[in-house]
Amino acid sequence: MNIHDKVAIVTGAASGIGSALAEEFLKEDAKGVSILDVDDDEGKIVCQRLKDKYGDDKVVFIHCDVTSRTEIKDAFEKTKTAFGRVDILCNNAGVMNEVNWEHTIDINVKGVIMGTIVALDYMGVKNGGTGGVIVNTASTLGVLSNPLIPVYGTSKASVVYFSRTVANEPRFLENKIKVMAICPSMVDTLLMAKEK
Repeated sequence: MNIHDKVAIVTGAASGIGSALAEEFLKEDAKGVSILDVDDDEGKIVCQRLKDKYGDDKVVFIHCDVTSRTEIKDAFEKTKTAFGRVDILCNNAGVMNEVNWEHTIDINVKGVIMGTIVALDYMGVKNGGTGGVIVNTASTLGVLSNPLIPVYGTSKASVVYFSRTVANEPRFLENKIKVMAICPSMVDTLLMAKEK
């Protein structure tokens, strides 16, 4: 994927894979990156670190709960105001909590679906956008079973299925939006640390 001069939104970007994605986009000369997270303190720290390294005009932090359509739409609006458009959405926010399983499904499944549907309104060529790419963070546990974390695995399997299906949905094809899922294996992130 050519990142030069592209504008990206990354959810769950205050740490882990999301933070790494945001920095990688900037390394590849993105026009701008919006860091979305509910963790304001860490989000602002990551944002400032990336501003110091890549320039004040390249990064913004936006508080966003991915289960809220209002907050996601607000994040797209703020990104358009800051950078003029949106080319890439990384639905990366995720949690792993087998006890509070409703929260896991809300973030990992509802958040991905909500972000993808809202992106159509902002990125689609029929809606004034330029098309683009949506990357949904799933997991190897979305394709392999693990009896210790069935809810998390189910949430990530949902992301894989949703991404495969939406990638061929006429609305997305007509609007020149590619949709894909990535399935990383175990990564040493705060998500893992919280489960230990």
